Amino acid sequence: MFRLSFEKKLLLIIAAFGLGSAAIISAVIIPTIRQIRQINRQTYELRLLLERQFNRTSQLRMSADQIRTVQEGTAAFARYRFQRGEALSLITGLEALSARHRLDHTIERSNLDQPDAPRLTFVLTTVGTLPDTLRYLSDLETYPKFLTIETLDWSARPSPGNSLAPPLVNMRLALALYVNQ
Repeated sequence: MFRLSFEKKLLLIIAAFGLGSAAIISAVIIPTIRQIRQINRQTYELRLLLERQFNRTSQLRMSADQIRTVQEGTAAFARYRFQRGEALSLITGLEALSARHRLDHTIERSNLDQPDAPRLTFVLTTVGTLPDTLRYLSDLETYPKFLTIETLDWSARPSPGNSLAPPLVNMRLALALYVNQ
């Protein structure tokens, strides 16, 4: 055997230690770092997926609450919706309203007798004094059914036979109702 000097032994030990460190780094540490990065990326993607699902679930929960609120609100309006078969009560209600305000009224061009119509329309003509007609119109706007006034026409006409009586007003209303299916 040959003898090595102290410096060469030291260099050999340092080289062996360096090679051992390099082998450990390449065999253990580098794959571990790659695996940690891969796990971090997968964890990030999983977190994003869970956040999206949480947001979607929260949105569905809020939508369900809003649907419940709307259903409760629409249930309160059920008595204001026109139901099939209520045409007679509508006509008698409008007649009573006209009589209360001392107006003569007629219903023309009506489709109240058509049972399958999704929308009922008719023309209501009234004759009376201006104050009575205005009170009638105010009460008609607060009528307990959802009536839509599509057109409103006014015309004055002189009182028959008496020039001292207040002039009469013709009011012609085109009304519509949506039928609850």
